[in-house]
This record gives sequence, structure tokens and C-alpha cells, in this order.
Amino acid sequence: MTPLALSTDPSRGVGILVTPGADSDAWLSKARTFQEESPNRTVRISVSVDEALTMDVCDWLVVLTEAPAAAPEFRANQTRDLSRLFSRSAERGAACSVMGAGGGSGSVKSAEDALLRSGQASPRPPTGPVQALELFGTAATATPIDFELLRLNERRLHADEAFATFDLTGRPDVLAWGPHMTLPPGPWRLSIRFDVDRAAAAQSLAFEWGDLERHERHEVSLGRAGRYDIALDRNWDAAAIAEFRVSAAHAVFAGRMRLISVEIGRTPNERPQAALSQL
Repeated sequence: MTPLALSTDPSRGVGILVTPGADSDAWLSKARTFQEESPNRTVRISVSVDEALTMDVCDWLVVLTEAPAAAPEFRANQTRDLSRLFSRSAERGAACSVMGAGGGSGSVKSAEDALLRSGQASPRPPTGPVQALELFGTAATATPIDFELLRLNERRLHADEAFATFDLTGRPDVLAWGPHMTLPPGPWRLSIRFDVDRAAAAQSLAFEWGDLERHERHEVSLGRAGRYDIALDRNWDAAAIAEFRVSAAHAVFAGRMRLISVEIGRTPNERPQAALSQL
């Protein structure tokens, strides 16, 4: 994961967050050993994001333990929860990294090296919804958002088709929304790639981007079938939960829309923009 801030200061404090799971006790034991062996460094250990947010350290190492019996939506909800800690670290210019992702400051690397020192199997690089946490890296411009972080309108969804394909027939309706991750202040860009058939191209689609309280809405009429990309910029005044919505803007007689990808990243332009392009 891309480092958020670099620090080689050995006295810089670090927090270790161990998520609940089958092997969490073993990782907590290693974290306590590192804490005892670091008299000149502030080391805090936590098992929850709520607790971690109260602690007096900037940099954080997150140890994702195995949770084999977890429900399918577990990792997505866990990612949303962890985004609160990543968001605050980014706001402070600090480092926050998932163990095994290869990022973080010097203090985070020291903690990771210590936890791996005694022969514990090295964790796999994060996969699935957790990869979305890469968007908090300073060098991240467009990070893919796993579809597990999205809510899909199952009444409109075609089963057994590639990506997420929606039947637009019927009244105006929200088709997809999410990811409900907390983003820190600053400009953020949403990019959505999708395609439509000829019937859907004659209709209007609505794209909204913002936090849970305020969205900017853009209605588009495409005019021709094909693949499109829409990029929407919005500035966050304060840390807030992000949400986009894709909707059929009006009643539709026929048509299909396929959602191909969703990306979120820092806005590369000084001025926010909304841009639609056919690919």
C-alpha cells in the first residue's frame, strides 16, 4: 500500500490494531512483546477502531486476522470501519497500513518487522474490499472499489451476467450506491465506467456524488449505445462518509445498463469538474 507519510524517527509512536479473528490472540501476544521491547517508543495496542481513534499515536499498523466463519459482507463492513482510522491518519499526514501491504512509515515498518520476527506466517497482501483502503495513499489517483462495497438493486439486477447488469424498465429507481467509506477533507474524484444498449441510450441516467448529507446530481442523456466513463469531482470540507448513486432518472420503457468499474481517488485538477466521455 502506498505510504501516506515517511518517518524514520525511532521515537515516533505507533499503534497496532489487531482485528478479531481465529489467530488474533497470537498477534496480540506479539504486539505486546514489541511494546515491552520498545521503551523509547510509544506503542499502543487496540482491537477496535473506536478504541484506536481515542489513542495518542498517529501511525497505525492494521493486522487483518483470518475470519473463516464470517458472513460474506464481513470484509466490506470491516473496510468501511477501518476507513475511519485511515481517514484520520491521512488528515494528520500520518501513516496507516494493512500488514502485508508493504507501505507505512518507519515506525509502522518496525512494528511489522517485530510481529513477523518470531516465525509467524507472513500475512497475504490484502485482497477484495480491503484493497480500497489504498485510496488513502498520497500517490493514489484512482483506486478500484470492489463491488462488495456497493449496494446493488437486486430487483433490477440480471443474474449470471458479467459485472452488474441492470434492467432499466420501470419507474425511476436507484440502481447502485456506496461505498460508504469515510474520506478525509479535500477534493475527491469518482470515476464510473459503464455501458448501455440502444434502448437505454435514449433514456436519462442520473449520477450523484457526495456525502450522506449532500450530493451533486448530474443527469445525462447519451444518445447512442456504447461504453462510457463519467468523472465527478467534489470537495470534502470535513471527514464524512462518501456515497455515490447511479439511477434511472425517469420512467423507462426498455433498456439495459451495465456497471463495469468504480474508482475513487484524489482530484488531479485544481477546479472540480464533471466530465462524460465515450470510450
